Amino acid sequence: MTTVLIVDDSILFRKLMESILKEMEGIEVVGSVFNGQKALDLIEKSPPDLVTLDLEMPDMNGIQVLEEIQKLNKTFKKPVKTIMISGQHSAGASLTIDALEKGAFDFIAKPTSENRELNEKKLRDELHHKIRGSFKKSRRPSQPKKATSSASKTLASKAPSSPAPVSSPRKSSQPVDLICIGVSTGGPEALQILLPELTKLTHLPILVVQHMPIGFTNSLASSLNRTCEHKVQEVSGGELVRPRNIYIAQGGKHMVASGTPLKILLDDAPPLNGFKPSVDQLFQTLANNNTIYPLGIILTGMGEDGAKGLKLLRDRGCTTLAQDRESSVVWGMPGKAVDIDAAQEVVSLTAMAERVSRLLR
Repeated sequence: MTTVLIVDDSILFRKLMESILKEMEGIEVVGSVFNGQKALDLIEKSPPDLVTLDLEMPDMNGIQVLEEIQKLNKTFKKPVKTIMISGQHSAGASLTIDALEKGAFDFIAKPTSENRELNEKKLRDELHHKIRGSFKKSRRPSQPKKATSSASKTLASKAPSSPAPVSSPRKSSQPVDLICIGVSTGGPEALQILLPELTKLTHLPILVVQHMPIGFTNSLASSLNRTCEHKVQEVSGGELVRPRNIYIAQGGKHMVASGTPLKILLDDAPPLNGFKPSVDQLFQTLANNNTIYPLGIILTGMGEDGAKGLKLLRDRGCTTLAQDRESSVVWGMPGKAVDIDAAQEVVSLTAMAERVSRLLR
Protein backbone atom coordinates (compact mmCIF):
# COMPACT_ATOMS: atom_id res chain seq x y z
CA MET A 1 0.00 0.00 0.00
CA THR A 2 1.38 3.41 -1.01
CA THR A 3 0.62 6.14 1.53
CA VAL A 4 -0.03 9.67 0.28
CA LEU A 5 -0.30 13.02 2.07
CA ILE A 6 -2.16 15.84 0.28
CA VAL A 7 -0.99 19.42 0.94
CA ASP A 8 -2.98 22.28 -0.63
CA ASP A 9 -4.52 25.48 0.70
CA SER A 10 -7.71 24.98 -1.36
CA ILE A 11 -10.25 22.77 0.39
CA LEU A 12 -12.03 22.13 -2.90
CA PHE A 13 -8.84 20.95 -4.60
CA ARG A 14 -7.92 18.80 -1.61
CA LYS A 15 -11.33 17.11 -1.72
CA LEU A 16 -10.96 16.50 -5.46
CA MET A 17 -7.49 15.03 -4.99
CA GLU A 18 -8.68 12.84 -2.14
CA SER A 19 -11.63 11.47 -4.11
CA ILE A 20 -9.40 10.62 -7.09
CA LEU A 21 -6.67 9.01 -5.00
CA LYS A 22 -9.14 6.91 -3.01
CA GLU A 23 -10.32 5.39 -6.30
CA MET A 24 -6.79 4.20 -7.09
CA GLU A 25 -5.95 0.63 -6.11
CA GLY A 26 -3.05 0.35 -3.69
CA ILE A 27 -3.22 4.00 -2.58
CA GLU A 28 -4.05 5.10 0.97
CA VAL A 29 -4.59 8.80 1.72
CA VAL A 30 -3.14 9.27 5.21
CA GLY A 31 -3.76 13.00 5.51
CA SER A 32 -5.04 16.13 3.82
CA VAL A 33 -3.78 19.46 5.20
CA PHE A 34 -3.96 23.11 4.20
CA ASN A 35 -0.49 24.43 5.07
CA GLY A 36 3.16 23.51 5.07
CA GLN A 37 3.78 23.44 8.80
CA LYS A 38 0.96 20.97 9.44
CA ALA A 39 2.36 18.84 6.64
CA LEU A 40 5.85 18.85 8.15
CA ASP A 41 4.48 17.93 11.57
CA LEU A 42 2.72 14.90 10.08
CA ILE A 43 5.70 13.88 7.96
CA GLU A 44 8.07 14.03 10.91
CA LYS A 45 5.78 11.86 13.06
CA SER A 46 4.82 9.34 10.40
CA PRO A 47 6.51 9.72 7.00
CA PRO A 48 4.23 8.86 4.06
CA ASP A 49 5.56 7.35 0.85
CA LEU A 50 4.54 10.37 -1.18
CA VAL A 51 3.43 13.98 -0.73
CA THR A 52 1.43 15.95 -3.30
CA LEU A 53 2.51 19.49 -2.57
CA ASP A 54 0.91 22.73 -3.75
CA LEU A 55 3.55 25.24 -4.83
CA GLU A 56 1.70 28.42 -3.95
CA MET A 57 0.48 28.56 -0.35
CA PRO A 58 0.46 31.27 2.33
CA ASP A 59 3.05 31.27 5.16
CA MET A 60 5.27 28.49 3.76
CA ASN A 61 5.23 28.01 0.01
CA GLY A 62 5.85 24.68 -1.67
CA ILE A 63 9.56 25.31 -2.21
CA GLN A 64 10.12 26.00 1.48
CA VAL A 65 8.19 22.89 2.46
CA LEU A 66 10.13 20.80 -0.08
CA GLU A 67 13.44 22.01 1.36
CA GLU A 68 12.33 20.94 4.84
CA ILE A 69 11.16 17.55 3.53
CA GLN A 70 14.58 17.05 1.93
CA LYS A 71 16.22 17.77 5.30
CA LEU A 72 13.92 15.27 7.00
CA ASN A 73 14.69 12.70 4.31
CA LYS A 74 18.27 12.56 5.54
CA THR A 75 16.94 11.13 8.81
CA PHE A 76 14.48 8.65 7.27
CA LYS A 77 15.34 5.11 6.17
CA LYS A 78 13.10 5.58 3.16
CA PRO A 79 12.90 9.08 1.60
CA VAL A 80 9.53 10.75 1.11
CA LYS A 81 8.91 11.53 -2.55
CA THR A 82 7.24 14.75 -3.60
CA ILE A 83 5.03 15.58 -6.57
CA MET A 84 4.52 19.32 -6.94
CA ILE A 85 1.12 20.73 -7.93
CA SER A 86 1.68 23.80 -10.06
CA GLY A 87 -0.30 26.62 -11.62
CA GLN A 88 0.05 27.08 -15.38
CA HIS A 89 1.37 30.65 -15.33
CA SER A 90 4.91 31.98 -15.67
CA ALA A 91 5.50 32.34 -11.91
CA GLY A 92 4.20 28.83 -11.31
CA ALA A 93 6.42 27.45 -14.09
CA SER A 94 9.51 29.12 -12.64
CA LEU A 95 8.77 27.77 -9.15
CA THR A 96 8.14 24.32 -10.61
CA ILE A 97 11.55 24.20 -12.28
CA ASP A 98 13.13 25.36 -9.03
CA ALA A 99 11.38 22.56 -7.15
CA LEU A 100 12.44 19.91 -9.66
CA GLU A 101 16.04 21.09 -9.48
CA LYS A 102 15.84 20.87 -5.67
CA GLY A 103 14.80 17.23 -5.80
CA ALA A 104 11.02 17.01 -6.31
CA PHE A 105 10.20 13.75 -8.08
CA ASP A 106 7.82 15.30 -10.62
CA PHE A 107 5.02 17.82 -11.03
CA ILE A 108 1.44 18.10 -12.20
CA ALA A 109 0.04 21.28 -13.67
CA LYS A 110 -3.43 22.10 -12.36
CA PRO A 111 -5.93 21.68 -15.21
CA THR A 112 -7.46 24.97 -16.37
CA SER A 113 -10.22 23.91 -18.75
CA GLU A 114 -13.70 25.33 -18.23
CA ASN A 115 -14.98 21.77 -18.50
CA ARG A 116 -14.97 20.29 -14.99
CA GLU A 117 -15.20 16.69 -16.17
CA LEU A 118 -12.26 17.21 -18.52
CA ASN A 119 -10.22 18.72 -15.68
CA GLU A 120 -10.96 15.76 -13.41
CA LYS A 121 -10.06 13.24 -16.11
CA LYS A 122 -6.78 14.98 -16.88
CA LEU A 123 -5.88 15.21 -13.19
CA ARG A 124 -6.83 11.56 -12.63
CA ASP A 125 -4.69 10.40 -15.57
CA GLU A 126 -1.69 12.48 -14.44
CA LEU A 127 -1.91 11.28 -10.85
CA HIS A 128 -2.20 7.65 -11.89
CA HIS A 129 0.76 7.86 -14.28
CA LYS A 130 3.10 9.76 -11.99
CA ILE A 131 2.28 8.08 -8.69
CA ARG A 132 2.66 4.63 -10.24
CA GLY A 133 5.88 5.74 -11.88
CA SER A 134 7.31 7.15 -8.66
CA PHE A 135 7.70 3.67 -7.19
CA LYS A 136 9.29 1.90 -10.15
CA LYS A 137 12.76 3.05 -9.05
CA SER A 138 15.10 4.38 -6.88
CA ARG A 139 17.34 7.07 -5.59
CA ARG A 140 17.90 10.71 -6.44
CA PRO A 141 20.53 11.80 -8.96
CA SER A 142 21.84 14.22 -6.32
CA GLN A 143 22.97 11.16 -4.35
CA PRO A 144 25.00 9.18 -6.90
CA LYS A 145 28.11 7.29 -5.98
CA LYS A 146 31.23 9.37 -6.39
CA ALA A 147 32.48 9.06 -9.95
CA THR A 148 35.54 6.87 -10.34
CA SER A 149 37.58 5.65 -13.25
CA SER A 150 35.19 2.71 -13.43
CA ALA A 151 32.02 4.81 -13.33
CA SER A 152 31.58 4.33 -17.06
CA LYS A 153 30.78 0.69 -17.70
CA THR A 154 29.91 -1.46 -20.66
CA LEU A 155 26.52 -3.04 -20.80
CA ALA A 156 27.99 -6.40 -19.98
CA SER A 157 29.18 -5.26 -16.56
CA LYS A 158 26.31 -2.88 -15.78
CA ALA A 159 23.47 -5.11 -16.91
CA PRO A 160 24.42 -8.75 -16.43
CA SER A 161 21.03 -9.88 -17.68
CA SER A 162 21.90 -8.61 -21.17
CA PRO A 163 22.27 -11.51 -23.58
CA ALA A 164 25.73 -10.53 -24.82
CA PRO A 165 28.54 -8.15 -23.95
CA VAL A 166 28.74 -4.88 -25.82
CA SER A 167 32.03 -3.24 -26.71
CA SER A 168 32.92 0.33 -25.83
CA PRO A 169 32.23 2.96 -28.46
CA ARG A 170 34.81 3.09 -31.20
CA LYS A 171 35.69 6.45 -32.65
CA SER A 172 34.05 7.13 -35.98
CA SER A 173 36.12 8.41 -38.87
CA GLN A 174 33.64 11.27 -38.89
CA PRO A 175 33.85 13.94 -36.18
CA VAL A 176 30.85 14.44 -33.91
CA ASP A 177 28.79 17.47 -34.99
CA LEU A 178 26.43 17.81 -32.04
CA ILE A 179 25.14 16.20 -28.86
CA CYS A 180 21.48 15.21 -28.51
CA ILE A 181 19.92 14.39 -25.14
CA GLY A 182 16.56 12.90 -24.21
CA VAL A 183 15.25 13.04 -20.63
CA SER A 184 12.03 12.92 -18.65
CA THR A 185 11.34 12.32 -14.93
CA GLY A 186 14.23 13.70 -12.89
CA GLY A 187 15.43 15.69 -15.87
CA PRO A 188 15.72 19.25 -14.55
CA GLU A 189 17.94 18.14 -11.68
CA ALA A 190 19.97 15.81 -13.93
CA LEU A 191 20.46 18.54 -16.53
CA GLN A 192 21.65 20.96 -13.83
CA ILE A 193 24.28 18.39 -12.88
CA LEU A 194 25.35 17.43 -16.42
CA LEU A 195 25.13 20.52 -18.63
CA PRO A 196 27.23 23.02 -16.64
CA GLU A 197 30.08 20.48 -16.59
CA LEU A 198 29.59 19.45 -20.21
CA THR A 199 29.71 23.03 -21.48
CA LYS A 200 33.11 23.48 -19.82
CA LEU A 201 34.46 20.56 -21.85
CA THR A 202 33.00 21.01 -25.34
CA HIS A 203 31.82 23.79 -27.66
CA LEU A 204 29.49 21.46 -29.60
CA PRO A 205 25.82 22.45 -29.90
CA ILE A 206 23.48 20.45 -27.65
CA LEU A 207 19.85 19.62 -28.44
CA VAL A 208 17.69 18.60 -25.46
CA VAL A 209 14.21 17.06 -25.37
CA GLN A 210 12.81 17.21 -21.82
CA HIS A 211 9.25 15.95 -21.42
CA MET A 212 7.26 18.97 -20.25
CA PRO A 213 3.91 20.55 -21.10
CA ILE A 214 3.36 23.95 -22.68
CA GLY A 215 4.55 26.86 -20.56
CA PHE A 216 7.34 25.18 -18.58
CA THR A 217 10.28 24.68 -20.95
CA ASN A 218 11.09 28.39 -21.20
CA SER A 219 11.58 28.50 -17.41
CA LEU A 220 13.80 25.42 -17.67
CA ALA A 221 15.92 27.10 -20.35
CA SER A 222 16.20 30.30 -18.29
CA SER A 223 17.34 28.36 -15.22
CA LEU A 224 19.96 26.39 -17.16
CA ASN A 225 21.15 29.56 -18.88
CA ARG A 226 22.22 30.92 -15.49
CA THR A 227 24.52 27.96 -14.80
CA CYS A 228 25.87 26.89 -18.22
CA GLU A 229 28.70 28.41 -20.23
CA HIS A 230 26.71 27.96 -23.43
CA LYS A 231 23.66 30.04 -24.29
CA VAL A 232 20.53 28.06 -23.38
CA GLN A 233 17.25 28.81 -25.15
CA GLU A 234 13.81 27.34 -25.67
CA VAL A 235 13.45 26.90 -29.41
CA SER A 236 10.83 28.81 -31.36
CA GLY A 237 11.63 27.27 -34.75
CA GLY A 238 14.01 28.37 -37.49
CA GLU A 239 17.17 28.49 -35.35
CA LEU A 240 20.42 27.48 -37.05
CA VAL A 241 22.30 24.94 -34.92
CA ARG A 242 25.48 26.68 -33.79
CA PRO A 243 28.37 25.85 -31.44
CA ARG A 244 28.19 27.06 -27.82
CA ASN A 245 24.38 26.86 -27.84
CA ILE A 246 21.93 24.56 -26.06
CA TYR A 247 18.49 24.20 -27.62
CA ILE A 248 15.58 23.07 -25.40
CA ALA A 249 12.53 21.59 -27.13
CA GLN A 250 9.38 23.63 -26.64
CA GLY A 251 6.63 22.08 -24.53
CA GLY A 252 3.71 20.92 -26.67
CA LYS A 253 5.74 20.79 -29.91
CA HIS A 254 8.09 18.24 -31.40
CA MET A 255 11.61 19.46 -32.16
CA VAL A 256 13.23 18.20 -35.35
CA ALA A 257 16.41 19.23 -37.12
CA SER A 258 17.11 19.06 -40.84
CA GLY A 259 18.82 20.74 -43.76
CA THR A 260 22.31 21.98 -44.51
CA PRO A 261 23.21 24.00 -42.55
CA LEU A 262 21.26 22.23 -39.82
CA LYS A 263 18.13 24.10 -38.77
CA ILE A 264 15.67 23.45 -35.94
CA LEU A 265 12.01 23.14 -36.88
CA LEU A 266 8.87 22.70 -34.78
CA ASP A 267 6.49 19.89 -35.67
CA ASP A 268 2.85 19.85 -34.52
CA ALA A 269 2.34 16.14 -35.25
CA PRO A 270 0.42 14.08 -32.65
CA PRO A 271 2.26 12.87 -29.53
CA LEU A 272 4.73 10.04 -30.10
CA ASN A 273 5.05 7.40 -27.38
CA GLY A 274 2.57 9.55 -25.44
CA PHE A 275 4.86 12.60 -25.44
CA LYS A 276 5.05 15.94 -27.19
CA PRO A 277 7.88 16.82 -27.48
CA SER A 278 9.17 13.31 -28.10
CA VAL A 279 12.79 12.22 -27.87
CA ASP A 280 12.28 9.64 -30.61
CA GLN A 281 10.97 12.32 -32.96
CA LEU A 282 14.24 14.27 -32.68
CA PHE A 283 16.58 11.28 -32.66
CA GLN A 284 14.92 9.75 -35.71
CA THR A 285 15.30 12.91 -37.78
CA LEU A 286 18.96 13.15 -36.78
CA ALA A 287 19.54 9.48 -37.60
CA ASN A 288 18.02 10.01 -41.06
CA ASN A 289 20.35 12.94 -41.82
CA ASN A 290 23.49 11.40 -43.32
CA THR A 291 25.34 14.73 -43.33
CA ILE A 292 25.70 14.89 -39.52
CA TYR A 293 27.08 12.64 -36.79
CA PRO A 294 25.41 13.21 -33.42
CA LEU A 295 26.40 11.73 -30.08
CA GLY A 296 23.19 10.52 -28.45
CA ILE A 297 22.43 10.35 -24.71
CA ILE A 298 19.38 9.00 -22.87
CA LEU A 299 18.98 10.17 -19.28
CA THR A 300 16.54 9.35 -16.47
CA GLY A 301 12.86 9.06 -17.27
CA MET A 302 9.68 6.97 -17.22
CA GLY A 303 8.58 5.05 -20.27
CA GLU A 304 10.46 4.10 -23.43
CA ASP A 305 10.62 7.31 -25.45
CA GLY A 306 13.99 7.79 -27.15
CA ALA A 307 15.20 4.19 -27.02
CA LYS A 308 14.25 3.37 -30.63
CA GLY A 309 15.70 6.63 -31.88
CA LEU A 310 18.93 5.98 -29.98
CA LYS A 311 19.09 2.53 -31.62
CA LEU A 312 18.79 4.16 -35.05
CA LEU A 313 21.69 6.45 -34.17
CA ARG A 314 23.80 3.52 -33.00
CA ASP A 315 22.99 1.48 -36.11
CA ARG A 316 24.22 4.42 -38.19
CA GLY A 317 27.58 4.33 -36.41
CA CYS A 318 27.00 7.16 -33.96
CA THR A 319 28.15 6.96 -30.34
CA THR A 320 25.30 6.34 -27.87
CA LEU A 321 25.22 6.50 -24.06
CA ALA A 322 22.61 5.81 -21.36
CA GLN A 323 22.49 6.93 -17.73
CA ASP A 324 23.02 4.12 -15.24
CA ARG A 325 20.36 2.68 -12.93
CA GLU A 326 21.99 3.90 -9.72
CA SER A 327 21.93 7.60 -10.60
CA SER A 328 18.57 7.61 -12.41
CA VAL A 329 15.38 8.73 -10.71
CA VAL A 330 13.49 6.27 -12.95
CA TRP A 331 15.42 3.81 -15.12
CA GLY A 332 12.70 3.55 -17.74
CA MET A 333 14.00 5.29 -20.85
CA PRO A 334 17.67 4.41 -20.32
CA GLY A 335 16.72 0.92 -19.19
CA LYS A 336 14.78 0.34 -22.42
CA ALA A 337 17.75 1.64 -24.42
CA VAL A 338 19.88 -1.00 -22.68
CA ASP A 339 17.30 -3.72 -23.31
CA ILE A 340 17.22 -3.14 -27.09
CA ASP A 341 20.99 -2.74 -27.41
CA ALA A 342 20.71 0.96 -28.29
CA ALA A 343 23.31 2.20 -25.80
CA GLN A 344 26.97 1.38 -26.26
CA GLU A 345 27.81 2.40 -22.70
CA VAL A 346 25.99 2.90 -19.41
CA VAL A 347 27.46 5.83 -17.49
CA SER A 348 26.75 7.41 -14.12
CA LEU A 349 25.40 10.95 -14.20
CA THR A 350 28.43 12.44 -12.46
CA ALA A 351 30.79 10.71 -14.91
CA MET A 352 28.81 11.54 -18.06
CA ALA A 353 30.39 14.90 -18.95
CA GLU A 354 33.96 13.60 -18.64
CA ARG A 355 33.09 10.42 -20.58
CA VAL A 356 31.61 12.47 -23.43
CA SER A 357 34.68 14.69 -23.44
CA ARG A 358 36.99 11.68 -23.74
CA LEU A 359 34.94 10.24 -26.58
CA LEU A 360 35.23 13.53 -28.47
CA ARG A 361 39.04 13.64 -28.26
